[in-house]
Amino acid sequence: MGQLLIGMSGGAIVGLTLLAQLSINAFVPARILTAQQRSSAKTVTYQFSEVAPPGPGSTQVKVYRIAVSKAANGSSATIDVEGFQTATYLTARVKQTAKNRMGFFFVSYRPGNLFKLYKPGDLLLELETLPNRKIKIIFGELRSLYENRREYIPNDLQIN
Repeated sequence: MGQLLIGMSGGAIVGLTLLAQLSINAFVPARILTAQQRSSAKTVTYQFSEVAPPGPGSTQVKVYRIAVSKAANGSSATIDVEGFQTATYLTARVKQTAKNRMGFFFVSYRPGNLFKLYKPGDLLLELETLPNRKIKIIFGELRSLYENRREYIPNDLQIN
């Protein structure tokens, strides 16, 4: 992992931890696992971002990383959201909320988290597998970069 300097915000340089490997001026996509490989893996990571058009002073970016771990007593996840005015580090319980959906329910904050906005059991977000094999993000208490966005199909989703 490296650092990418994104720009200025209120006179301070905003840094974003890259969640992908860097090549010269380009991202090198991480290897995408097949469904069979993901089903046998103990941890599966979903990674995507949101970018808002440049505004006064800076471009707004949020990078989401959701690592789901399987255990005998159920699944849990760590959720990291970094970027524009954001450093969110959470632990969540994972459970199926509909036929093709998994929900992430808040359990606790992890070190480095900036704001305490959630209470135990809050539905943070859901991931839904669509018929075209894409994954839709359904925001709950964890909010999108866009104030009114409730659903999002990321173009840069990586599953490892």
